[in-house]
Amino acid sequence: MRTKIDHINGLGVRVHRGNRAKIKGCEISFCLNGIEVLSADPLIIMNRIRQNVENGIVTIAKNYVRCDSTIKLNYIEKNKDSGIVCAGANNFTKIEKNPSISTNRLAGIKALECATMTVVKNRIFGNFGQGILMVEGTAGHIE
Repeated sequence: MRTKIDHINGLGVRVHRGNRAKIKGCEISFCLNGIEVLSADPLIIMNRIRQNVENGIVTIAKNYVRCDSTIKLNYIEKNKDSGIVCAGANNFTKIEKNPSISTNRLAGIKALECATMTVVKNRIFGNFGQGILMVEGTAGHIE
């Protein structure tokens, strides 16, 4: 691990509109949300995102501005709400090859508010709610 972010009363990392950040090799824990993406296109790869007060990763497409996040090869575990949340129309987050999306208190992955997501080749297990929750109005490709 390269950077450790923990015990933050707010967000561990926030990636804002139009940004194409790469978040790689970080350990993010005990924050409000581990990573929050707001209408941006980051690559979130090879991180440990655990034990956050709410969600591990939240991606939001706001005011119909696209969100094309890629979440890959991460360990997303033991968050008090969901592991990954994707929200908003024009949210096209890709969630792929994560070895562990597990033991989150609600869903492993949750889509809401018209989000469209792609979920491919992940290991999702031991979440206390659903493995993948897609509420009314959302869409996805899961394999």
